[in-house]
Amino acid sequence: DYHYKNPEAQKQNQAFIEQTLLSFLKGMYGDRMKGERDHAFLLERLQLDESAYTQWLARAAVETLYWTARQPDPEQPDLPPFKDTSPVYSHQDGYALHLNRTGHLDPELYPDLKAELKGGGRPVYPTHFHNIDGQLNLGCHIGVFPLTTLMRGLTRLCTGILACDHNAVALSSEPMHK
Repeated sequence: DYHYKNPEAQKQNQAFIEQTLLSFLKGMYGDRMKGERDHAFLLERLQLDESAYTQWLARAAVETLYWTARQPDPEQPDLPPFKDTSPVYSHQDGYALHLNRTGHLDPELYPDLKAELKGGGRPVYPTHFHNIDGQLNLGCHIGVFPLTTLMRGLTRLCTGILACDHNAVALSSEPMHK
């Protein structure tokens, strides 16, 4: 049940995001990561405390599920019928139908965001979600990349790596005798 409202899918996606970040850091730092301190090392590089990290990870997981779940595509009738496999989480409850029915994304996820095209009008799925080759895009082709929370975290990680490593280099290059 790959659905943004499914707590188990959220938990699995959080674990996937965290494990991916830790694998990246382990590949970058090797032996400098100490196993039991991996989580603390990640928080240090993200420059977040535990509470802020937990909030970011939860939001990134939900947002990723919302935007990457399969959406019904009326322009591709050759695909198998789009059926729900869960009595609890309907795949009809996704960004495509939110936009097409109401013109807005999920109001719980995006309470202050109005989906609007440049020049007016609202995006329609799948019409406004194709790339130059006619393939479906992740996000509206005339809008913004939808995984903003994840991208902010990745950007924060990169700047944190630069800041922490710069400080480490600066400290290690200080003369031993003053």
